[in-house]
Amino acid sequence: MKAKLAVMSLSLFVLAGCNKAIVGKWQVDKNAPELKQAKTIIKSAEFTDDGVYRADVIQTSKEGLKETKMTTGKYQFNGFQLKLSSKEGDQVWNAVVYMNRTLELKRSGDKLKLKRVE
Repeated sequence: MKAKLAVMSLSLFVLAGCNKAIVGKWQVDKNAPELKQAKTIIKSAEFTDDGVYRADVIQTSKEGLKETKMTTGKYQFNGFQLKLSSKEGDQVWNAVVYMNRTLELKRSGDKLKLKRVE
């Protein structure tokens, strides 16, 4: 019983610090081949240590028109998923950070790679 409690406590401690893994400024890797098919592109993003994000996003409409807008809101990152909450609603991305330099995001056919710039 004590071992289970210790493992659960350690797991919660590790997950609580996951937001810190993406704190900083990121820019999309413009050379990624998957970018051409993406309907949602996070061109650049900044994640702060208090759980706030700001992102420059390109959305493709059903008609094929591209619209760029700045979104802001709260984020949560647990090491495997990134949830972006803004006044427009929530977006949930499967997310992995590689070598503290690359943030890979996947969601409903979209696949993005962002590189850390700060």
